[in-house]
Amino acid sequence: MQDHAEVPSSIRRKVSILQKNKALTHSDEKLIAYLFSNLRKIIHMTAGEFSRACGVSVAAVTRLTHKLGYDRFPDLKMALLGEVSRQQELRYSSIHPLDSTEERMRKVIYFDKQSISDIEEVLDARQLQKAVKILGRAKHVTFVGLGGSASVAYDCYHKFMRTGMSTELLDDNHRFRIRCTAGTTGDAAVVFSSEGRDTVLNQSLRIARERGMSVIVVTMFSHSPITENADVCLFTLSDESGSNTEALISRVATYVVVDVLYMEYYSQHAQEIESLQKRITRNMQDLKSDQ
Repeated sequence: MQDHAEVPSSIRRKVSILQKNKALTHSDEKLIAYLFSNLRKIIHMTAGEFSRACGVSVAAVTRLTHKLGYDRFPDLKMALLGEVSRQQELRYSSIHPLDSTEERMRKVIYFDKQSISDIEEVLDARQLQKAVKILGRAKHVTFVGLGGSASVAYDCYHKFMRTGMSTELLDDNHRFRIRCTAGTTGDAAVVFSSEGRDTVLNQSLRIARERGMSVIVVTMFSHSPITENADVCLFTLSDESGSNTEALISRVATYVVVDVLYMEYYSQHAQEIESLQKRITRNMQDLKSDQ
């Protein structure tokens, strides 16, 4: 049974008034009982499905909708959906040590889904196009990820290595400092940093810019310090929440950004890449058969 608190307070007050005034029919009571216990189901139902679930007529659903102050059943559903979303945001604001295993499981899955859906709001198509142009004209591209960002940098490097691009993967500040110092115009770096606050990394990026390298950064927030040393910025979150799930959300979102960046590049260079991709696939199959 769902928590009655999930039903909007305005609807609960209206039901209470109707009950006190004895203005509810037997059909109304059945519909309300179902609504309070199955709120999440109702927001996906039609009026006909709602009526059948309660064993009443569609006309009864319409009458109750009007009694609750809504012109149409879809209007009532929108009010219910808004409250469910609000409650969900509150419930999933962070993961707590006292959460049950099931609660943590649901929260992690919710965060992952939410981070993917939010990408559309924060990923700028113009910045994406600029990044693809930089990669398309670069003579050599270095993919950089330190600490927790190393895995996503590797994923990006592995994808672009298959395009025939001259690439390398770096996961420590020392080697990246050397690369930046030796960099020239025509070189590019794709740098992954969740918070963008690594002082040594940012110093290296300043050197890279001085040497004429182009810099693409993938980071969480628009106010990350790393953005000061970037030609292109691709963001994974719109703002800091202070939640203990930020790193989790950012990592999932960053993998999505990598996929979007790669597919955009592939789409614009398909003629050059397709024959190579076929050769790679064929030779990889030969490699497997030899083992």
